Amino acid sequence: MADGPRIITAHSMGLAFQNLFGQLGPERHITGHYSAGARARNAQEGIARAREFHAFHKNPPPQGRGWGGLAYHYIIADDGTLICGRPTILKGAHTGRANSNNIGVNCPGTTGDRPTAAQKRTYQWLLTNAHTAAMPKPHRTDVDLRQAALHGHNQWPGHTTNGCPGLFLAMYVAGVSRGIEEIEAEEEELAAAQPRDIPAAEYEEESVHGTTVANHRHVSPEEAEAAKNVDEVEEEVPEADPEFDEELVETSG
Repeated sequence: MADGPRIITAHSMGLAFQNLFGQLGPERHITGHYSAGARARNAQEGIARAREFHAFHKNPPPQGRGWGGLAYHYIIADDGTLICGRPTILKGAHTGRANSNNIGVNCPGTTGDRPTAAQKRTYQWLLTNAHTAAMPKPHRTDVDLRQAALHGHNQWPGHTTNGCPGLFLAMYVAGVSRGIEEIEAEEEELAAAQPRDIPAAEYEEESVHGTTVANHRHVSPEEAEAAKNVDEVEEEVPEADPEFDEELVETSG
């Protein structure tokens, strides 16, 4: 699509999901995240990170988290590629006690990293177009995301000692209301405040509930306790959308 980013669907990546937490519901919130580990500089690296996250989030403990698949609904690579993860019909696993009605967006990176101009443009495009035919059907929202409340992960109650999403926060909360230069100025203010992430050992107390891990940042004990057992739920690849699905060419190196 000439006016939008390249879009990679979960169906193209062959990602299968399990409905362990129930339906998302109307999209009233968007929460922005970063993630530990390497950035995704381009589509290929973004796909690799999405698959890495998916495997870890899907596998039951001790190999993974038992969350039914990739916790986020969208991932944005540095080059602006929009990678579609968990279908928007499914509740995510990205903000403990606040996953209902909440779209999760992730830009791979960590403390001190900043979004690229391409990521900012794609995020604003997503907010404007997520509810339209410009998006693949399984990843389309019911609600115009420009009307949703915008959050960084650490702005939710109970998450304020969490450094996520670091310097990406300015982009996430600006939405479509400010231009790239204004967002960059806000990033400088955030950098001057020297945001600090609390080490996981201080912040999280993990617990296992059946086949689901609760770690507070992403899934609360209450959400984990209510989750369905992974052995009782069939996995499904999101429905095909021929207009957007593509055969991905695997490359090495």
